[in-house]
Formats: sequence, C-alpha cells, structure tokens
Amino acid sequence: TPDSGEFIGYDVHTGQVRGQFLPDTDIFFMHQRCYRSKATDRYLIPSRTGTEFIDPNTGHWDINHWVRGGCIYGVMPCNGLLYATPHSCACYMEAKLYGFNALAPASSARRIPKRIADDQRLERGPAYPSLASGEGPGEGNPDQTVGPHLAASSPSSSEGGGDDWPTYRGNAARSGFTAASLPATIRRAWQTKLGGRLSPVTIAGGTLFVASIDTHTVHALDAGSGKKLWAYTAGGRVDSPPTVW
Repeated sequence: TPDSGEFIGYDVHTGQVRGQFLPDTDIFFMHQRCYRSKATDRYLIPSRTGTEFIDPNTGHWDINHWVRGGCIYGVMPCNGLLYATPHSCACYMEAKLYGFNALAPASSARRIPKRIADDQRLERGPAYPSLASGEGPGEGNPDQTVGPHLAASSPSSSEGGGDDWPTYRGNAARSGFTAASLPATIRRAWQTKLGGRLSPVTIAGGTLFVASIDTHTVHALDAGSGKKLWAYTAGGRVDSPPTVW
C-alpha cells in the first residue's frame, strides 16, 4: 500500500492472499521515483524514496535513500550488481551519489576501505595550484592556457587569477561561485549590442566571450570596455557559454 509500505502477495490464479508484511525498519515515503520499480528473483526494488531492497520471503527491508537513477530508465540490477545512472534528482543533495555507479553487496572477498580523515580525502595532483588559481594547465603561458585569438588580443591573459569565469557556472564543478570581491553599489560599466539570442558569458584574461546562438557566432569583447575584439562563425549552433582553456 502506498502510505504504510505494506506489501501484499496474491495468488495469480485464485486471488488469495499468500503473504503480507509491513516494513521492519523506520521508513518514510516522499513519492515514487520517476521510473518504474524493478525486481530480481530474490528482491523487490520499488524505488519509493531511493532504492529499497525488500526480501519477500523474510519481509526484511534494506533501504538506500541516497541511491537514485535517471528519469524513465532508473536503476538496473544485473551481474550481481546494481547499476545507478547519472540523474538530475534534487532530493538528498548533500548525500546522494553522483555520476554512474555500480554497487555491490558486502563480501569477505572485498576488503572495506579504511576510514579516511576528511582532510586526507582529496589527493591534489601537480596541476592543482594552477587550476585553482584559474590559470589552467599551462601555469600562465598564454600559448597553453588560452586560444590563439585571446593570446594575441589580450596581453593580460597570461595572468589568470581568481577573478576569471572561464566556463559555464565558473568552473568544472559548476559551483557558480567566485572569490572576487564586489562593491556594495554596482553600476553599469558599459553596454554593447550584439543582437540575436545570446548565451551566458565567460570571462578569462580580460576578455569576455559570448555566443550568438542562432547565428552560430562566438564573440570576444574587451571585458573592461566592451570593445569588440573578434568574432568567429562556426558551422553550427553554439548554444552554451564558450569554455576558455
């Protein structure tokens, strides 16, 4: 039943109740996920709040609210694993799994990783300092960090820095965050008319980039004055902010 979580099993030939049971653990329901429930020869996987494994023989519930699948497709039990696809679910934002995952049951053949302190969970590679500062893998060399047009038109492009916004929502993590300081009172510095439907902008090395979606054109402007530096017409629609690398 949808509210109590009770499962009732019927004989398909007679309609007689063959078994019924309530959850044996504390649960709560939000709403059915946006995909169909699944089942294996051992478990029911109703996908109510997350991914629940329910043993119809014992009535035991194993709940995993933090495992979601993509809309329509959902999750796939197969090969002794549970495959969970990338998804856009907005529930459990701080705990849910991201990306494509293959989950396995606990086994003595697989050693559980030791607990790692929070300050040791991230391993920073040699490129981390330059990427964190916004300079890119070339560590400030304009021939490696930006395209040829930017290097030629913006001498300051080799500086990089935390004020840049080189990709959609600021960085690869799509955080939408910048460490740049803003004044309490903001005024318009300049305005330029490009026409057409425009993408969000990106900024790097003193140059602002924006795409004119329906005309297949990428525009580069001086970030300080709005002066048009160059434009490039591509062979198809450019419907997202240009990424500067």
